[in-house]
Amino acid sequence: MNDEKKANNEKLKNDLKNTFADILDDLVEDEKKKTGLGNNQIADEIGIGQGQLSKHLNAQAELKISSLVKIAKYFGVSTDYLLGLTKLKSPNEDYKTVHKVLNLSDGSIKNVKAMNKNNDGFAYVLNLLLDNTEETSKYFKSCILNIIKYLSDMSNADAEANDSYDDYNPFSIESLEKDIEEGNNPYKIKNAKELEAVHLFRITNITTALAKKIKEKYLSDIK
Repeated sequence: MNDEKKANNEKLKNDLKNTFADILDDLVEDEKKKTGLGNNQIADEIGIGQGQLSKHLNAQAELKISSLVKIAKYFGVSTDYLLGLTKLKSPNEDYKTVHKVLNLSDGSIKNVKAMNKNNDGFAYVLNLLLDNTEETSKYFKSCILNIIKYLSDMSNADAEANDSYDDYNPFSIESLEKDIEEGNNPYKIKNAKELEAVHLFRITNITTALAKKIKEKYLSDIK
């Protein structure tokens, strides 16, 4: 192996260790908040040495399959997620299939399953909205594009104001408070919760208009 290949392999290993350390740190911090456990106790629960966990958190330990599996099992995530190879946390094969096709997050998949389970008409309406052979899919696509445009407009307004095009979530309380503080909201609202409600109201209006149009034209029998 020449020097360039060795250097590339070493860089790849270091990148993986750093990615793993960042993801693990987030998982550990969340676990500490939920359970009140300390790092040493979490290491014991996982079944790895306390020093080993510390090394992983500082990107100093070699990534061994046995440790990866134990950590993934304890946190209920996939090894691919730990290595930064996917944004999907769940190791559930059904989730993986849906994520691969639609790129939905864990929470989105979980909510879709719950809605389908609790509402007999959910799957029927969802099929109607998504089926390319149905005229309704055109309305649904239009609705989604309008929501995307609305979120994009909000994001770009914030990015322009702050000279930054990093990821921006207009619904996070932190972003809303920042918008209010810097005067970057068109509604002149001084409370983050109230501003959040306005954003959600705007999106609800879009989806309600779509639902009304579909019901009037195609689903007049649905109350």
